Amino acid sequence: MALEPLTPGFTPSPKGGRGRMVDDRAALNGVLQFLPTGIP
Repeated sequence: MALEPLTPGFTPSPKGGRGRMVDDRAALNGVLQFLPTGIP
């Protein structure tokens, strides 16, 4: 993917906590799906 080098790398927090629910590509696809039409 052409945008993959632009996304920051993920490093887990030393404090712990919950991990990521979805990867960067799935989150970007969700955002790009609603950009042309908006959310009614």
